[in-house]
Amino acid sequence: MEHGFGIDRRRAWQFAVVPIRRVGDELEVLSPVRHAARAMRFIRNALGLEPRGRLGDDARLLQALRDRFA
Repeated sequence: MEHGFGIDRRRAWQFAVVPIRRVGDELEVLSPVRHAARAMRFIRNALGLEPRGRLGDDARLLQALRDRFA
């Protein structure tokens, strides 16, 4: 089941990414620094969107994933 902007629960957890908003062909996301490059490649290659990242720590991302994709 898709929860937002083409990212389903499995992919959100797999790529450590939480979509925030989409403006045109850009997708703003939250991702931790250590997973940012992989998350940005996923968005660009799998979704065909230009990623715009907000970097956060692991605890912030984990809470966002739980809130949105639990």
